Amino acid sequence: MLPCRKPLTMRIVRWLLPALSLLCLAAASAWGNGFAAHGIPLPALLAALQSPDPAQRLEAASVLGLRREKAAVAPLLARLQDAAEEEAVLRAVIEALGSIRDLRALPPLRHFLKAAKSEGLRAAAAQALGRFQHPQALAGLLQAWRQEQHIRVQVAILGALGEFPDAAATAALLEALATRHHTLQLAAVQALGQPQRRQATLPLLARLRQARSRVLRREIVKTLGRIKDTRATDELIALWPAAQADPPLKQALIAALAEIGDRRAVPPLLAELAAGHPETLLPTVQALGKLGDQAATAPLVGLLEAALAATPTPPPALTPQRFAAYVHHFHVQRFVLEALANLEDAHSFDVVAQATRRCDLAPHSAMALRLRELCYQRRRAALVALARLPEARAGTLLIAHLHDPEASVRAEAARLLGQRRDPQAFSALVRALEDAAPDVRFEAAIALGALGDARAVPALLARLHDAHALVRERAVLALAALGDARALAPLQALQHREPEARVQRALAQALATLAKPP
Repeated sequence: MLPCRKPLTMRIVRWLLPALSLLCLAAASAWGNGFAAHGIPLPALLAALQSPDPAQRLEAASVLGLRREKAAVAPLLARLQDAAEEEAVLRAVIEALGSIRDLRALPPLRHFLKAAKSEGLRAAAAQALGRFQHPQALAGLLQAWRQEQHIRVQVAILGALGEFPDAAATAALLEALATRHHTLQLAAVQALGQPQRRQATLPLLARLRQARSRVLRREIVKTLGRIKDTRATDELIALWPAAQADPPLKQALIAALAEIGDRRAVPPLLAELAAGHPETLLPTVQALGKLGDQAATAPLVGLLEAALAATPTPPPALTPQRFAAYVHHFHVQRFVLEALANLEDAHSFDVVAQATRRCDLAPHSAMALRLRELCYQRRRAALVALARLPEARAGTLLIAHLHDPEASVRAEAARLLGQRRDPQAFSALVRALEDAAPDVRFEAAIALGALGDARAVPALLARLHDAHALVRERAVLALAALGDARALAPLQALQHREPEARVQRALAQALATLAKPP
């Protein structure tokens, strides 16, 4: 028998090795560029889908799903018809078909959901159908919900129904919410969390009153936040005393009230801020910023002043405990500044201006480097807050930061002055076009285009010769935004000598804009 086997073995090896080599070479090349799945040629993937090795079939199906290859639908469906195929491969094929979302896959997926002996395959089919926004997928899921007995598959069906905003899907989810099975209740609650499901608010509140499980209560609160129905506000606030012994529930309440956006939540949030509980401090600050009620300005300003006072310039040598304290205070400062930016209250100007100060930290250690980065994040948040304040002094201070020793701060100031469209910044932004840092020149060009002052044309024309392509590109687009005919000839001349494709695209766009009649 050996003489008969050897040729067969050799034929298999001769067939398999080229395919495997192609796969490995393509994958190695693609992994080097960070795009492993997209670097493998489609023919190699389809060949691997037919490989005798189930591990290769599984990997090929996974990659085809990740790439959402429409050309792979027929071969994937063919794999589903193989009665001898391993369950892990079938699951990967089902998941791939769910990712590709080709309607040809609906009937076989519905069949697997109804008839597969393995609950794992039925659950995978349910999850795949949930990715189709199609009536056939919904009908299959609803039918399976009425018939399925296995809890794992029921949970998968409920999760899939959560993807459908239809009334029939919501009714099935509410039916599961009304059961006595804790796992099904939890799955239904999580699936109901869509803004369009306001009809679920009252049933969820009723279940919240009855819930004894801390996990279930937290999930109901999170879901009510996602639904964003103000009818839930009062009951969520009433739950606050019960949450004192359950910090995760309190955090869920804070986040939910912020998502709902009802300003009736401001007083309890201010009380929580005053209490100063470490585990809820930052979520409370974020929530007050989202709600946008200027009643929060004074307490937030006080908190920021205290945090700034607690972070003088750090010494060169830091103990781990002192380092942790600095990290905490920097985080508080950034969160408060982001909240104050949303409040847009001019009364916060003085403390926000104080938060733009530099941290003179020499990079003597990894801890010092980390604190320098945190300080920059704090300063950036302060500059953003300044840009949003209805206060003339804010613009003046942003202009002053165009001379900051840190190039990243100068660039951020230029960007924000462009967003603010402050005419008093014109001369300073023109000077910033000569900055040594290309990022600053880049942002200054964008800002001048946003200001719309034609006096910037000569300075922007000079930037058409900048050494950095990004600066040239933004100068071109800024000139197009200004719409001044003086730029037409220089842009046409640049088109003949510009080597960078992105600048050429900007030139084509600018010339088309300037060619249009006024």
